[in-house]
Amino acid sequence: MKEIHYPKQQKELQTKIYLTFVIDTSGNVRNACIYKPYFDDGLSIFEKEAIKIIENFNDWTSGEQDEKKVPVRMYLPIIIELG
Repeated sequence: MKEIHYPKQQKELQTKIYLTFVIDTSGNVRNACIYKPYFDDGLSIFEKEAIKIIENFNDWTSGEQDEKKVPVRMYLPIIIELG
C-alpha cells in the first residue's frame, strides 16, 4: 500500500480491489488484471495504480507440481484506507 499514489483531491472512495495475476515459471508477473472492477465502464485510479505496481514486482518463487515449475494464478485483495 505504501507504493500506491493517488490525487489528494480524489473523491471516489473504493475500499477493496481484487487483483489477479499469474506468476510464470521464471517468477515474473503476467496477465495482471482486476477480478471485480469497481466500475462497469473502466478502471478506477486505485485499480490502475495497483496493476502498475504489481507488474513491477518480479522475482517471485514459481509454483511447483510433481517437481516441475508451473505457472500459478494469484488472487490478491487489497484494502484501501483513506484518511
